Amino acid sequence: MGCFSRFSGWKLTAVYLTILVSTLTTRLFFVTLFVSLFALKSDDEEDAFTNGRDAGDALGQSVLYKGNCDTTAKANLWIHLLINIVSTGILASSNFFMQGLVAPTRAEVDAAHRSGHWLEIGVQSLKNFRFLGWRKVLFWSLFSMSSVPLHLVFNALTHWRHLMMIIYDYDDIYRNKTVGWKRADVLMNTTNTTDLNVMNPLWTVDTFTHPRVFKNKYRVMQVDRCYSEKYEAPCRLSIANSLLLIVCIMCLFKTFLCVLVLKLRVWGNENPLMTPGDAIASFISRPDEETRGMCTLTMEDLRKTAKPTSTRLGETGQNYKWLQGPRQWQNNSPRKFGKAVPRNIWVLSSLLIGCSLIVASVMLSIAIQGQSLSNSKFMHAPQNEDVKDDHLDNLPLISLTMVANTPQLILSICYLAYNGLFTRMLAEFEWSKYSVEFRSLRVTEPRGSQNATYRLQLPYRFSIPLIIISIALHWIYSNCIYVSNYEGYPYNRTVTVGLQFSSKAILVGLLVSIGVAITPLFLAFVKLPGVMVIAGANSAVISAACHYPSTKLKSLSRATSKLSMRSNEYDSMSARLIGDEEVEELRDVSRRKIKWGRMSMGKSDESSVGHLGFGTEELDIEKPVEGEYYSGVKDVYDEGLRRMRVL
Repeated sequence: MGCFSRFSGWKLTAVYLTILVSTLTTRLFFVTLFVSLFALKSDDEEDAFTNGRDAGDALGQSVLYKGNCDTTAKANLWIHLLINIVSTGILASSNFFMQGLVAPTRAEVDAAHRSGHWLEIGVQSLKNFRFLGWRKVLFWSLFSMSSVPLHLVFNALTHWRHLMMIIYDYDDIYRNKTVGWKRADVLMNTTNTTDLNVMNPLWTVDTFTHPRVFKNKYRVMQVDRCYSEKYEAPCRLSIANSLLLIVCIMCLFKTFLCVLVLKLRVWGNENPLMTPGDAIASFISRPDEETRGMCTLTMEDLRKTAKPTSTRLGETGQNYKWLQGPRQWQNNSPRKFGKAVPRNIWVLSSLLIGCSLIVASVMLSIAIQGQSLSNSKFMHAPQNEDVKDDHLDNLPLISLTMVANTPQLILSICYLAYNGLFTRMLAEFEWSKYSVEFRSLRVTEPRGSQNATYRLQLPYRFSIPLIIISIALHWIYSNCIYVSNYEGYPYNRTVTVGLQFSSKAILVGLLVSIGVAITPLFLAFVKLPGVMVIAGANSAVISAACHYPSTKLKSLSRATSKLSMRSNEYDSMSARLIGDEEVEELRDVSRRKIKWGRMSMGKSDESSVGHLGFGTEELDIEKPVEGEYYSGVKDVYDEGLRRMRVL
């Protein structure tokens, strides 16, 4: 652990996740090597029907198991569950780094505030890109793009392979038929008149040329005795080595990105503001002059006063500084979880998830028309119907894999939007609790009574269930539509690749998806604790609430009502306000337990304007009073200045 001593908090978690990704990648490479060499060799030795041909090559398919179809189906089911656990671990680690890369530093936040913009803290927001360094944007994009092949390939590593009787390479019109065949029968009894002119493929196949299609005479075969033998068609579970190699390369690339991000310290010398606690601590210890005097600022204020200055995607710049000054406190609008999510995020997320559910419903309707639920199997099984589409004929394995795993990619995109809704609402919940009781800040670099965090935003009691739901949904979706191999027997042993679907799996996937999708809607109407302003992860709102009135400012505001000072004397005193003592005082405040509310020390004896903000346990922190005017330390400071200059 000595080599990790320089890492702490979320960075230590990032190191552990890098180790996890590298370990999984190494094991995947060992699996690739094993199935490409040993599994292929053993399959070639044991296969009695290869006719001197290999069962595959190093980039073909390796047979993991062959035998009873029920056993093969169950093995395939559990292997897919294991695959989804591994893929979720790798993709969750990648998402952790992506959220860290999109987190702004204090310098980037200050630059945005000076230009009249704001950034979002504690959530993965594309709005931050404009003010982030190019290296962070580059690495974020690489992490994102490297995830797409994994979504399209991971769940198609193993293929269901079963034996089928296929009449092939003969007259397509008459010979590629199964007329005269029954399940478990070798040949139908033809000693009756109803079989007149019926061509049986058993004889058609053996005859390369047929004189006529129909003959006006009976074909009668007298049966002396009948022998039967029970035959169980074997099934195989194979792994596509080419797809496994693609997965290994992408995982290796992600491992390289993780190591590079930690090694190069793409955040620079300044730690990013990963959590609301990081932002609160930073703004208390180093107050932002751009938001001074705006302690009642809420995210709703910025929505109402939005004046777009650019039409480029992702930019919503506006000058909000005119909101500085006293404002009357009104707590009329209900404070609910849903208020923390911007309307455009609600609309985009709802459209994305809603349209996906509609498409899934249409797919279910089509699937049921082709195969009833009673005849469908949840797992990969021969009983499931084929996907009949002329456009899919003769497609190579990789193309069919991408088609089969497109729902997996859509599910992952919807999950990111879904996770974003929870992240925003629970970040607001954490923010609101600071108006209920004195609490320690949850930060990435703890000092004093601050709490260390090994997560970024979602508490483990929410993040772990969400990860489990993600694994379960990906596993269910992998059984909805999947790649299947069809092996002809015994002639030529031709193997073709196609798609199969399970109506039952599609129904289960749709029902679970609907249940999961509506959960944020219920949470959105739950009331938030306390009476705090709605921040919505907005850096300007967080900054405006973090102007702590120091003891020197309190003394100055009281003294100016009694003492007569010249302007230069006041300027000398104000200069000392930002000296080392105040810096140390503010830093000490940020490291202690704090609470948000009305602070009596924030208003002078003769002032009618109060102050809202974070304070320590030594201060008398109360709830805001309905109808009372509040501003910030800026107005207290300026009020003292005006009185001194008048005197």
